[in-house]
Amino acid sequence: MPGQVSVFQPVVGETAALRTAFEAEPLWLPDAQPSSDEDWLVAISWARFRRRVVTRVGRPWAAADAVWRSLSWDPTTASTDRAARPLDRLLPAFDGEIGLHLRPEAASLMIDGRYQPPGGEVGTTIDELAFHRVARSTLQSLLGVVAEQFAPVGQETPRSA
Repeated sequence: MPGQVSVFQPVVGETAALRTAFEAEPLWLPDAQPSSDEDWLVAISWARFRRRVVTRVGRPWAAADAVWRSLSWDPTTASTDRAARPLDRLLPAFDGEIGLHLRPEAASLMIDGRYQPPGGEVGTTIDELAFHRVARSTLQSLLGVVAEQFAPVGQETPRSA
């Protein structure tokens, strides 16, 4: 049974510039490199564990005061190194959306989605004890990196007198 997770992260910048950046190519994802039309190789991290995964990023759509994009990955799809394949089993598969909530006074990033705990039935059993925290921490780390990428967007540089 998949787990549900939602995380939020404030982001600094002028809202129109943030929206433009969010709707462009998703180079704001960690170490993003194009893989195919909508697929990107992206670095996903949890604690000191870091793994590149093939990530599918959909086209942006607007809903109320937010812009959303679908976001999903299966950690086994990026593994060409046989030695790394056992590590793939430690990462959850993810299917959800990443959004940019735009308000005049503040903006925030959000991820909402479902993850498949690694480890089959055993992983599902221990999901409540550990994997939910791992999934939440992984997505919070991802949003932190994206927020850092957006930090300089839309901010004016000081002019010297």
